[in-house]
Amino acid sequence: MKKKNYTREQFDKLMEDYKSGKKGIQPGHPDEIKQAIQTFLDFSLILTEYPEYNKLTLELVDILNRNE
Repeated sequence: MKKKNYTREQFDKLMEDYKSGKKGIQPGHPDEIKQAIQTFLDFSLILTEYPEYNKLTLELVDILNRNE
């Protein structure tokens, strides 16, 4: 599967959708996995307050979007 590259604007939109509850963790994951993903995304929101571009977060978003 080809990796999707996100622009900063797309990344910001995805994180805003996550923060607002418009996007979330897909159902069907064990509770431990849901908690790990939730924690990672919550921390990623904190990192977006800084001007650094978080490549690891984008890679996780790409992985989560593969199952849509």
